[in-house]
Amino acid sequence: MCLYKQIVKNPIGASLSNHLDNYPSPINLSYLWGFGSLALLALGVQLFTGIFFGNALYAWSFFSLY
Repeated sequence: MCLYKQIVKNPIGASLSNHLDNYPSPINLSYLWGFGSLALLALGVQLFTGIFFGNALYAWSFFSLY
């Protein structure tokens, strides 16, 4: 008996198999969609932190002694 059939016999393995293997998704959905969404998320985080730290640096410049 192969390992896949042993995993599917287990109720947790069967549920996991249903969520990973047998998930209905459109045919044009590829790994590039996932990469693009993660890249967009990373860009958003970089923009937010850049604005936040830029403002923090500007605020600290008022406290400098020069």
